[in-house]
Amino acid sequence: MNDADRKLLTEEVLGECWHEKSGTSYFVPHILGFPDVEDSFLCSMCGQKFRESEYRTFSTWQDLGDLKDKLVEKGMWNDFSAFAWDKWTDQCEGGRCPVEDYANWLLNPARFCQLVADWWKEEHHGQEP
Repeated sequence: MNDADRKLLTEEVLGECWHEKSGTSYFVPHILGFPDVEDSFLCSMCGQKFRESEYRTFSTWQDLGDLKDKLVEKGMWNDFSAFAWDKWTDQCEGGRCPVEDYANWLLNPARFCQLVADWWKEEHHGQEP
C-alpha cells in the first residue's frame, strides 16, 4: 500500500489526522548522542507531537478492525462487502470460488485495508483502483 492510500484511509475513512511535519524536528536525538532514538515532529495540521513510525501501516489486525468498525458506524459495510465479494469472485478461476475460503481471503489485514482504499476511491472519487 502506498502513502496516498494510507493517508486516504487515515483522514477520509477513519477521520484521524495524517500528521504533516511543521518543518523542523521537535527533538533531534542524534545531536544529543542518541542515534537510535527517532526524531519527533510537530504536526502542522493539528499541533500534536508525532514520530514518523506512528503512521498507521494498514497491515495489522488493529487497522483492519478499526476500518471495519468505522464502515459499520458510517452505515457503509454492506456496500463495501459487496465490493469485496465482487473482487473475490473476479480473481477465482472460472468464476467459481469456494465460499469457505472467502473469510480467509478477506481477513488478511493488508488485503482488507487495500480493498477499503480501493472501494473508497471508487465510491468517493470516481477512480478505478
